Amino acid sequence: YTFHCPSNPRFKVDDVPDLDWIQHVQESWNPILTRESKFVLRFPWHEDQLVMKSCQEMEMEKMQEAMKKQFSSGVKREGAVVHFEGDDDEAGSLKSHREYVQIQLEGGIAFGTGEHPTTRLCLDWVRDKVELQLENTDDDDDGTIRFVDYGAGSGVLGIAAAAVVRDHNQIKGRKQPSDTKKSITTVGVEIDADAIHIADDNAKKNNVEMKNYLPDIESLDGEALSVVLRAMQRKRNQGIQTLPEELNGPMYDLCAANILAAPLVNLSPVIASLVKSPGGEIGLSGVLSTQSASVVEAYSEFFDDVKVAGEDGGWVLITGKRK
Repeated sequence: YTFHCPSNPRFKVDDVPDLDWIQHVQESWNPILTRESKFVLRFPWHEDQLVMKSCQEMEMEKMQEAMKKQFSSGVKREGAVVHFEGDDDEAGSLKSHREYVQIQLEGGIAFGTGEHPTTRLCLDWVRDKVELQLENTDDDDDGTIRFVDYGAGSGVLGIAAAAVVRDHNQIKGRKQPSDTKKSITTVGVEIDADAIHIADDNAKKNNVEMKNYLPDIESLDGEALSVVLRAMQRKRNQGIQTLPEELNGPMYDLCAANILAAPLVNLSPVIASLVKSPGGEIGLSGVLSTQSASVVEAYSEFFDDVKVAGEDGGWVLITGKRK
């Protein structure tokens, strides 16, 4: 059949190799590394050797870029000594000594596998803020960090927060054995029941405690309420609960929400009601740079110093501190 063409189209037939296409696709999907926060997001088919290679390549790339920056900033000679004129960045130096934190994910249909700029922005914020909380807590202080991941998806942000504390305790325990350990309570809130199953499973795989819940019914608009009610009626979702009263209040030191701009604006009173007042902090993304003004305005009613704190590929991270 010529499809009414004036002449027969030219074509070529190639032999397609008989492959296990699932394995073929998986092998092309390398571990995902975040540059500054040093999270390694790996999937079940990733061997340790591949993860190690990816980390080495990342460090080599960062080393080469640092050398280029030093040379481009200029040099000066004093006798036989050459000095680079690069800036001494104390914060950057501290981050360079971070250990990689590994997270294993089974993303499935849940959003949040680390590839998207918004996830990377939030992961950087999570590590900075959780480490700051750890530094500001005395060894004798039994205060628990409280973290809520609103719109948890795969649970990656909450798991990341818990994993930072997990690894902190392991590293400190090797250097200075002690019965005193830092602790974190991590909670996920998600409207998608399938994502809740995935997030709970991901938390178990990473040996961290993170329980995921449906939102409080009273906080939902009509459309979201219908989604949650339908999910609760399905037999396979019988074990899923809505956010219990003891976890539904202004108790969280940190709240990450990687959703979209419009839902974030609508949820501003709800998210504010979960963050400790004063001083609790938010890290919001899923927002394009062109949408940032509306989100900043909505959260400025409840938070101080609400601002765009980072940008990646046209997407932004918005931060603030509870009034």
